Amino acid sequence: MAKHTLQHTNEPASQEHAIPASGHLRLLITLDVLVALLALGAWISMIAGLDGGVLSFAGFRSLRYFTVPSNILAALCCALCAIFEIRMLSKAQASFPTALHVLRFISVNGIMLTFMVVMLYLGPALGYSAVLTGGNLFLHLVVPLCALATLLLAQSGKALSAPQVPLGLIPALAYATFYAANILMNGLSFGIEGTDWYNFTIYGTVSLPVSYAIITAFCLALAYALWFASGGPTQARCSR
Repeated sequence: MAKHTLQHTNEPASQEHAIPASGHLRLLITLDVLVALLALGAWISMIAGLDGGVLSFAGFRSLRYFTVPSNILAALCCALCAIFEIRMLSKAQASFPTALHVLRFISVNGIMLTFMVVMLYLGPALGYSAVLTGGNLFLHLVVPLCALATLLLAQSGKALSAPQVPLGLIPALAYATFYAANILMNGLSFGIEGTDWYNFTIYGTVSLPVSYAIITAFCLALAYALWFASGGPTQARCSR
């Protein structure tokens, strides 16, 4: 395995951060482009009504499921990262913006929430053959795993300090806020055509704060797990 040297610097984390070069960089570019193409391609097929599987909506109504916005965020982030990585590979740029490392971390935490919910809840409830079919095979499984691979390969966690890890909550909490606001503003109704399509308020709107707290706790635990897996604590020790 090719060796590469980690460059430790006293510069603030908000400036720039180097990432592995050569072969690692080419692989990272490939994965970033793959995430962008697969996620956006699967969503476009859903918008066009070409994917009529479980948990699929034609048109922009597909955005109501967290799966879709989390995949779009990951796709846009990876596309942006690929641009900077290509510039680094061509020597047009010497380093990678730390802000993009942070954005990658945030987007991966969001899309891994999708992955975990599918694997632990929707799969057993609806059947894995149903939730891993058609475009959902990419949105629920392939894209999340590829996005996770980009985080681990880029070692994005070393660009974050421990207090920054909660930023990974942003996608889930933004969606949860929209979800709760939709119910409170438009009234409570269940089913895929209703305002509570995930049945979070089956015991009434009083359960909204409970659902919000559970989502927050789960996503925070997931964020710290990703931070540990991507080398965050190691880098924190090295920077002291």
